[in-house]
Amino acid sequence: LIADAFVYTIALELLFPGTAYEFQLGFALVGLAAALIGAARLPLPRTLSSTLCYLGIGAVTLSLPPLLPHERLVNAFSIEAAILVALGRRTADKAIAAGGGVLLAFAGFAVVVTAWSAAPGNGVLGDATVALAVWIAAAVAACYRGLGSFAAETRALRIAASAAVNAVVVIALWRVALDAFGGSVLVQAIPSGSQLAISLLWGTYAAALLAFGLRRAAADLRWQGLALFAVTLLKVGFIDLASLTAEYRVASCIGLGVAMVVASALYTRAVMRQRVTESAA
Repeated sequence: LIADAFVYTIALELLFPGTAYEFQLGFALVGLAAALIGAARLPLPRTLSSTLCYLGIGAVTLSLPPLLPHERLVNAFSIEAAILVALGRRTADKAIAAGGGVLLAFAGFAVVVTAWSAAPGNGVLGDATVALAVWIAAAVAACYRGLGSFAAETRALRIAASAAVNAVVVIALWRVALDAFGGSVLVQAIPSGSQLAISLLWGTYAAALLAFGLRRAAADLRWQGLALFAVTLLKVGFIDLASLTAEYRVASCIGLGVAMVVASALYTRAVMRQRVTESAA
């Protein structure tokens, strides 16, 4: 069904370029989806009801491309994916949950490509930034609300999903800095203000990841925070110090230093608290 949605989008653009047939077909698919999902609620055999439900979800997916503009389409797919994962949890249907996860992965790839290729906007909330924010919200809902019923089987999947979400958050912070302060996606074309904002946002988020990982005793989040600190430190050392003006270099180093000091203090506090707890036990 996911593959059909993307193939359908391409075929629709070739068959009906710039015409009103797209909306007609989209509304027809919405009506078909409503009929299929309504029929699935009738007292039918479980297999038949599941099949009707799957076909209805497929019709909903196929109706999105003709009804929504391109810049909003990926947002709709992200939201639909989160709904599918939550529905799979509620009904204990792993096929639905897996389909939502795959659709979410496709949507994530699309928003990352858009963020990389689109020109910076004129404000913080450009189309690319909004698409990233919607995907992050959908992914967080899917990870922390949709995987709960399959927790025994999805520890590795949950860790991989959290790493993917945090990677997209890092890209979103980079995109926010570009939209707010200007610049190109190319490193050498990013002005000093944007470079400084990227370093500060990454350092702050790394400290937040480390603090949250310490609070929740989540080793994967702690390692992700440390990895982001390492990436930010490399950026400051090899890019900021080489390309920024003097005042921005100083600000970048001070900002990263403050974030690392805070993270170190939080880590030391957590270690001391753990030792006190072990001694009391």
